Amino acid sequence: MRRIRTFREFLWPAMSLAVFWFLSLVLSVNVGPDGALWAHGWIPRVWNLVFWELRLPRALLAGIVGAGLGGAGAFKQTIFRNPLASPEILGVSAGASTGAVTALLMGFSGLWGLGLGAFAGAVLVTSLVFLLNSSRPSLTGVLLAGLALSSLLSAISSLLLLLSGEVRLSQYFFWLAGSLENRRWEHVIFAAVTVLPALLVLFLRTGRLNLATLGDETA
Repeated sequence: MRRIRTFREFLWPAMSLAVFWFLSLVLSVNVGPDGALWAHGWIPRVWNLVFWELRLPRALLAGIVGAGLGGAGAFKQTIFRNPLASPEILGVSAGASTGAVTALLMGFSGLWGLGLGAFAGAVLVTSLVFLLNSSRPSLTGVLLAGLALSSLLSAISSLLLLLSGEVRLSQYFFWLAGSLENRRWEHVIFAAVTVLPALLVLFLRTGRLNLATLGDETA
């Protein structure tokens, strides 16, 4: 029988990574193109603008988004019992992209417009995947339904982009590539209220997720 590794075995590596992340956060908000921020002396206006308004939001946002991506990947790998599994295989990423394109075409290009559009597209695709597989549930059926919907939605997104014009096309590709440029506290709040609760739910369900890795019959 496959042995489940407990959290205690990962405690020291996890603590080491946490310390490394904290040190990286401190360095990223203090060191920039003009050298270390503390080397310029204590100037309240400079520290308020550079530290609180420019660098700290980007650093925190990068940590939250990275944690969300890591949690989503770990969840999919556990469910499919495959270390190569990712949200793309269920069509979640394609659904989010189609939702974002639709939001752009409807004129919602701001933070909440794109974010909610992508979220709605991802939820819709996930629901369709499990609905198509509801009669005879199986991991293989879920995988095939996800891949089929992913291909279909990618084609729909491409068609919508061809009809959208150059301005919206550039906005979409900039959003799709991802960037921390000009990120503010509202972006940090938006990411925190959506990502952190989901990570908390996954953390509270780690016991059942560990059982799922043993296979359906054993679990």
